[in-house]
Amino acid sequence: MKIFFSTMSIRRKLSLSVVFLLLFISVAIGAISYSQGYKTVTRQLKENAPEMAKYGAEIIRERLNYYIVSIEGIAARHVIRSMDWEKSQKPALEFETKRMNYLGMGIVFPDGIARYPDGTTANLGERLYVQQAFKGITNFSDILISKVTNSPVMMVATPIRNENNEVVAVLIVRLDAVWLSAVTDRLGYGEKGYAYIIDGKGALIAHGNRDYVLEQRNFLEEGKTKPEFSTLSVMFQKMVKGESGFDQYPFMGSDRFFGYAPISGTAWSIAIGGYKTFVFKDVSTMRLMIIVLSVIFIFAGVILTILLSHTIVRPIQQVSEMLREISEGEGDLTRKLEVKSNDELGSMAQYFNCTLDKIRCLVVLVKNQSTTLQNISNQLATNMTETSASVNEISANILSVKHQAINQSSSSIETSATMTQITNGIENLNKQIESQAANVTQSSSAIEEMMANIGSVTQTLIKNSDNINDLTKASESGRNDLTVVAQDIQEVARESEGLLEVSTVIQGIASQTNLLAMNAAIEAAHAGDSGKGFAVVADEVRKLAESSGEQAKTVSIVLNKIKASVDRITRSTEMVIDNFNTIETGVKIVSQQEFAVRNAMEEQAVGSKQILDSIRILNDITEKVQAGSLEMLTGSKEVIRESQSLSRITEEISNSMNEMATGAGQITIAVNNVNDLSIENKNSIDALVDEVAKFKVE
Repeated sequence: MKIFFSTMSIRRKLSLSVVFLLLFISVAIGAISYSQGYKTVTRQLKENAPEMAKYGAEIIRERLNYYIVSIEGIAARHVIRSMDWEKSQKPALEFETKRMNYLGMGIVFPDGIARYPDGTTANLGERLYVQQAFKGITNFSDILISKVTNSPVMMVATPIRNENNEVVAVLIVRLDAVWLSAVTDRLGYGEKGYAYIIDGKGALIAHGNRDYVLEQRNFLEEGKTKPEFSTLSVMFQKMVKGESGFDQYPFMGSDRFFGYAPISGTAWSIAIGGYKTFVFKDVSTMRLMIIVLSVIFIFAGVILTILLSHTIVRPIQQVSEMLREISEGEGDLTRKLEVKSNDELGSMAQYFNCTLDKIRCLVVLVKNQSTTLQNISNQLATNMTETSASVNEISANILSVKHQAINQSSSSIETSATMTQITNGIENLNKQIESQAANVTQSSSAIEEMMANIGSVTQTLIKNSDNINDLTKASESGRNDLTVVAQDIQEVARESEGLLEVSTVIQGIASQTNLLAMNAAIEAAHAGDSGKGFAVVADEVRKLAESSGEQAKTVSIVLNKIKASVDRITRSTEMVIDNFNTIETGVKIVSQQEFAVRNAMEEQAVGSKQILDSIRILNDITEKVQAGSLEMLTGSKEVIRESQSLSRITEEISNSMNEMATGAGQITIAVNNVNDLSIENKNSIDALVDEVAKFKVE
């Protein structure tokens, strides 16, 4: 591998290096982004799903409370508390069943027998919900599947109390339990999310699949014998225990997740969740986008590297081509490299031209000297000292150039090592900046979500405040209306007392009239035949008086009953007015608390907005720093590449200088021995002239 890489061209080395670097960066960024996105979505699931389950439990509890209040209100009516089945209770139950759209209503008496308006009866004394109601507790039964309608139903039982607040019977109501599934149909997490409810035994009582409810599927029990439901069975066990939390399990070939929470006041528990595939769809899309962008970046990096490598390699190729022509061609030393830039490559070309100039001057000098030596070879001995000095000067210049090349090579190596350290530091800094940018973005998203939640809670509090104000006004209006009604009832009571007095007077008049009729009859008897007509009139008057007396007594009895009823209504009205006063006081307290909570939420929203603004400013600064760091990193890598290239060129020049120094030493030895080789001098000079003639210097 090392040999293969060393034989590659510089352009290919640069291209492969950039490709591997971009590939590594893209894979690293993609893996980190996907991992962070997956973790973020998972964390949101674990936080939001249980909260949604608690919200769903509150909805169910509010609906149950509505039924409780409605049924307790019916049980508190006078017609129900009268315990008169035929005249009062039966008609009232028929009316309320139609008005409230109940499936049925009935009353369970102390002997456990339940009577229904249609004339049927049933023994419900052993039912738990009936027993709890006789203890004074309004409660619900478990969900039952009606054999008549083949649909889920539920029973509600509430106590019926007499005037002494004693439980004398139980009012029961049969409700259609399909409303539970209707509520869960509107709940779910994400696309195609859904919800369901189980009872205290683990049986499904509400589900989008109504067959599960009708069959009363119990995955808690099925999981004990069927391995595919074992994970679901474990979650059902937690739900039955009244726990709340988050869990996930495979079901019907797909992974699903759910948050669950108990429904207060019951043994039921609700679970809300959805399909893992749909929730993590955005994360999968992000992964695909990262892959596509990575391919685009790598392709762009390769194109840019090819263009950049062409700019770098072209001058080096020109130097190599020129050296090849000098060594293998005509030896033209008059050619020059064109200097097109002021960077390291431009400096290299400039120094290379200077080196060629020196070599050309040297060749010219050698050529001239060899010609002179050829012409005055007989005078060689006298000019040897001058020639030796010239050769020594040439050797000194070559050694000087050699030392400068060595120094330049050392400087290039040191510069490359320093820039490598700087580049590593910038890369580490860039990674830290990327981590900081990700954390700042995540914090900004979390605070924006918190501000949205605060705004939602504030709007809910404002609506609650309006509802409380309406409730306060309604309570005051109801109390005032009841006060007027109480006054009217008291007026009726006073008028009833007046009617009783009138009835007493009528009875007295009837008694006196009867007495007068008897006296008239006696006088008519004394008068004999002349008084018979008067006796008949007296007898009719007596009968009329007796009839008036009987009617007056009947009126008195009715008026006494009316007065007793009015008195009871007056007492009940006073109790209701007291209850209205209590409700009004409680509503005012709740209104004050709602106002305090709303102020606190508004202050928190202002503080969160200030934090979010600060984080956005920090995010902008981080992005600017990150951009600057990337520019520094790119520049540092380019400097390293240029330094390495210059080091290689300098090494080649140094090797050439070594060869030239060796040649100069050989010339010096030849000059020193020229006195002993005078015979061979002419031949050597001729050979030298021939060799020098190979170089073109003009």
